[in-house]
Amino acid sequence: MNTINDSMMFYDSSKIEQMKTAAAGKKFTPENKELYNACSEFETIFIKQMLDSMRKTVEKTTLSESSTDTTGMNYFEDMLYDDYAKKMAKTADLGIARMMYLQLYKSTSGLG
Repeated sequence: MNTINDSMMFYDSSKIEQMKTAAAGKKFTPENKELYNACSEFETIFIKQMLDSMRKTVEKTTLSESSTDTTGMNYFEDMLYDDYAKKMAKTADLGIARMMYLQLYKSTSGLG
């Protein structure tokens, strides 16, 4: 028994095709843009936290601390990692936003 196909038998056929397309990694066009944008922002925050955790594991040396103003350096480094997270959320195709969107859209639109 294929649980994915069995659980989809109650959905509108257009919704099923959209979910299959999303799962296959093809062009995904969400119907609820606001919900998808919120999911994308969550993915960006998730990636940022992951990068911050990774950054904490890097040992600071005298070469990387060339300036005495480490507060300013940390501030701008944090801004750089914000931009990295935004770029990764748009280009890395981790699928977190897409999976969240499909789950939330399904539960909020009465499909599941």
